[in-house]
Amino acid sequence: MWEILIAVRHTGCPISDTTAHSPDVHLQNLARTRRSDEGDGKRLLRVRSDRADAIEEFVSRFGDHDRSIMIDTFGQQSQTRYITTHIEYDEDNPSISTLVQRNQFYHRGVVPVSRGIEHWIVYTDEFDDVTRLIDDVEANDNSIEKYRIREIGNGEPIESFEYSTVLSKLTTKQQSVFETALESGYYSDDEKTTLEDLAEEIGLHQTTVWEHLSKAENTILTEVGTRLFADDDDGRSPQLINT
Repeated sequence: MWEILIAVRHTGCPISDTTAHSPDVHLQNLARTRRSDEGDGKRLLRVRSDRADAIEEFVSRFGDHDRSIMIDTFGQQSQTRYITTHIEYDEDNPSISTLVQRNQFYHRGVVPVSRGIEHWIVYTDEFDDVTRLIDDVEANDNSIEKYRIREIGNGEPIESFEYSTVLSKLTTKQQSVFETALESGYYSDDEKTTLEDLAEEIGLHQTTVWEHLSKAENTILTEVGTRLFADDDDGRSPQLINT
C-alpha cells in the first residue's frame, strides 16, 4: 500500500480561492454529499481563526464566490464557525475528491485547507496510479505545491490521518525548516546538529530559522496536546466521512 500526501491549489474552487485571500483562517472540509459526477453537493466546513474579524471576512468572501451557494452558518464562537454550502463545480474542473475517486484511490478523513492549499492524504495499491492522479489534477489548471509518497509495510500503522490537520496550520517555510531539522538530527540526543548548522544548510539567518522552528513547534505541540488532553469532541479533529 502506498500513502500519498498531495497539497493542491485548486483554482476555481471557492474553498481554495477564498482561503488564499484569508491567511489567518484555517478551514476543514469535514463532510459532503454528492449530487453529480463533477462533485457538486452540500458540504460541511469548519472555519477557525484567532481573529473573529478574519472569520467574518472569510464568510463574506466565500458567500460572494460565483461557485458557492451559502446555505447556513452556525455554531458561532469567537474562534470557530461552521458553514453548510453547495458548490457548483465546472465539468472541466471537477472537485479534487471527484478526481481521487475517478482514479480509484482510497481516502478517509477531513481535508484541511489553509492559504489556498488543500491537503489530501490518499492511498493506492499500485504505485503506477500515482502519476495518473497527479497528471489528472494538474490537467485542470490546478497546481500541486508538493506531494510525498511512502510505502506502508506489513504491520506498520497508518497514523497520518490523525495529524493531517497540522499541515494546514504550518506555512510552507515552517514545514520545510522543521522537516530539515528532523532529518538532520536536530532533535536527536545522539546528534550534535546546532542551530548554526541548520541555518547554514537551509541558507537562512539563524534568527529566521529559530523563528520558523519556534512557530512550527508551537503549532505541532498545541495540536498534539489538544488531541491528548481534550475533554470534548470540539477540541479534537473529527474523523468523519469522505470529503
